[in-house]
Amino acid sequence: MRLNSNWLIKEKCTDFFSDSITANGVATMVDMSGNSLSVDGLYRFNLQENYSPFVKLGWHSWDLKITNIITEINVNDNGDDEFYSVDIDGKINETMKYRVEFERMKINSDDVDDIGLLFDFY
Repeated sequence: MRLNSNWLIKEKCTDFFSDSITANGVATMVDMSGNSLSVDGLYRFNLQENYSPFVKLGWHSWDLKITNIITEINVNDNGDDEFYSVDIDGKINETMKYRVEFERMKINSDDVDDIGLLFDFY
């Protein structure tokens, strides 16, 4: 929901796919799955000619399940934690744009960092 040209509020639901982990070509027989629901506020600084910096601050509720099929050990964890990011949207030319993003998320008391680079062709 856009509040004005600078402020935006958004929500996101993520369903982490279920996957088995393979290490050094050997299946470890571990299944992982989970989901997250988040809401954040985004502030976009004044648009420049070829780039637009913005920041996000938000909250997410997450749930993670890890199962070792061989030992039948299950680990379930969940929580409600904050996150923030510093981003830049930019335009390379009339048909290509990019986003550079640094995001820090709390998972329990641990910081989880994510650095992303996205290219979009339109």
